[in-house]
Amino acid sequence: MKIIVLASNPNLYSNQRIIEAAKKRNHDVSFINVGGCYIKIAPNNCEIFHGNGKKFDKIDYVIPRIRPAITFYGTAIVRQFEVMKISCLNGSSAITNSRDKLHSLQILANHGIDIPVTSFANSSYVLKI
Repeated sequence: MKIIVLASNPNLYSNQRIIEAAKKRNHDVSFINVGGCYIKIAPNNCEIFHGNGKKFDKIDYVIPRIRPAITFYGTAIVRQFEVMKISCLNGSSAITNSRDKLHSLQILANHGIDIPVTSFANSSYVLKI
């Protein structure tokens, strides 16, 4: 299986361990810096490039490890892989949802999962719960 680890820091211990584990299982795995990726969007022709114009070719699986500081850009790149029908361990919507604590709580509550009672307001009005 051809896998890419899409992240910012190839020297991060967790990224190195993921790559090591994939290689141990005989996967073809590469680290790609998400900040060096760029996309082409056209009808029936979406593509992703990295480095100096190298096009991604025959990728089976993407392991996104998008740091919070580049969530917007990183999830745009992950969405492009999704558009191209390439499987991603964490999808763009999962990454986006996880970065907003309030939104995460709303999703959990909507699915009947127990959460701490939480309030949110735009004023100093005190809500009695």
